[in-house]
Amino acid sequence: MYYHCDIAKIESVQRRFSKHIGTLKSFTYAQRLDILCAESLELRRLKFDLIMIYCIVHRLNALEFSDFFFIFGSSITRGHLLKLMKQTSRVNSRAFIDIWNSLDSDIVLAPSLYVFKID
Repeated sequence: MYYHCDIAKIESVQRRFSKHIGTLKSFTYAQRLDILCAESLELRRLKFDLIMIYCIVHRLNALEFSDFFFIFGSSITRGHLLKLMKQTSRVNSRAFIDIWNSLDSDIVLAPSLYVFKID
């Protein structure tokens, strides 16, 4: 479970480190990340969450799908057929479920994890 204060502290480490690179001192954090070809830690965390969902949905790991998710039961929904239903839980998984549900069908149904990561 991620706590916003912890996320901000961890992100500040990367923010501060990138600022200490001499030639990047005058740039904004977003510009420094672009120059360094880096991503914010928040974006990296989101990508890894989506990769984990892909692995669970496509049974690429030992985790049981039904322990974490339910497929949205309606066949008349727009988008892909692997939309996940939000459940109440102690862990706030709603943010990445919303993003997963908004992905294009081609991405969610990618034939391999490698293709999913590229898209």
